[in-house]
Amino acid sequence: MRVFGLGTNKIMRDPFFKIFEKKFFPALSGGTAGTQLYTVYTRGATVALPPPRQLPSVLLDAVLRRRRSRRNFLPEQIKKEELSDLLYWSMGEYEDSQARATRRMHPSGGAKYPLECYVGIYEKGDINPGMYHYNISKHILEHLPFVSAENIRRCFHYDFAQTAPVVISFSYVHGRMQKKYGMLGYKLGILEGGHIGQNLYLVAESLHIGISAIGGMDYDVAHSEFCLGSEEHLFYHVILGYCAQ
Repeated sequence: MRVFGLGTNKIMRDPFFKIFEKKFFPALSGGTAGTQLYTVYTRGATVALPPPRQLPSVLLDAVLRRRRSRRNFLPEQIKKEELSDLLYWSMGEYEDSQARATRRMHPSGGAKYPLECYVGIYEKGDINPGMYHYNISKHILEHLPFVSAENIRRCFHYDFAQTAPVVISFSYVHGRMQKKYGMLGYKLGILEGGHIGQNLYLVAESLHIGISAIGGMDYDVAHSEFCLGSEEHLFYHVILGYCAQ
């Protein structure tokens, strides 16, 4: 099991930075205390997501009672419009005019937002199959040409995860929390993953899309495949797809 490297103020750097060109790796924008940090991948092509639509008018108590983990997925890609809705209403960003601030759909300790979102597309459709990073600030997908989506999918321990049409993976970026929260930061990050996961469940249920959260995978292999440094760690995944009736 990997150690997050907590309890130190020293920022650990990935040794690969000394070997490969910097363009292979993400660049952080922002960086001052109290501001949001975004990871941006610029090497691959981008996919513009449609503007999010208003969610169906359903009673919250009804959606909560219908919430289930479903895994009998059809071999069909989720429509781009619905993927846009899922991502935006679960973790998207919006301007709060009254507070004069930028907010997201989920709470975050100190508004540090230490999680990054990766989207694996595995069926042909509106979006080419492959691995993508969800750029929250621009509401776009950034293709990661150096990551094999199939290799990532083979890291999962469950057969239903290895055949899922869409896999959303979350990583924790330690440096965004460490200065303010120290060793508490990673716990707050894990809780934040749960907040987003519940949002995903409720939005998916309202859109009649199957969903199941999982945690088991070969993390060492996946971490290497993503070329993540010592400050970023995958820890939580949600698989999605249309389900057979």
